[in-house]
Amino acid sequence: MIIQETYDLLKLKYGDSFKSTSIEKVVVGILYTAVKLSTGYCGIAKTEI
Repeated sequence: MIIQETYDLLKLKYGDSFKSTSIEKVVVGILYTAVKLSTGYCGIAKTEI
């Protein structure tokens, strides 16, 4: 499953820092999706129609 593969890759690449990071908030809209991490970083993605 792609979610497990992504998790395994991130864990391998970032090690201990990945273990202490969690998702604080996810907001899904019509065109945009945003994610805020416990580290304070955030990301946004746009869905093209």
